[in-house]
Amino acid sequence: MSQIVLSLYGALPLPADVNPQRNLGQISAYAYGNSKASKTLVLGWNFEPSIDETITALNDSRLEVLVIPPDLMDSLKKKGGIDKLRG
Repeated sequence: MSQIVLSLYGALPLPADVNPQRNLGQISAYAYGNSKASKTLVLGWNFEPSIDETITALNDSRLEVLVIPPDLMDSLKKKGGIDKLRG
């Protein structure tokens, strides 16, 4: 399941030696001039209610939290697969 979600966000799973649970991925960095911008995106179905305050307190604009739609698997089945869901 995690590989499906990573794929929907355009991420590739990290190597197994640093990702034994196979739930971490990476999206290639975008180059802006001479520097690279990187961002950490946290995806999950459920978070503790105070997740927004926790992220805000870190004061890091490179960190973003997104909630995975709870009906993702149903949507995949209805739309006929990952490629159709991306559209």
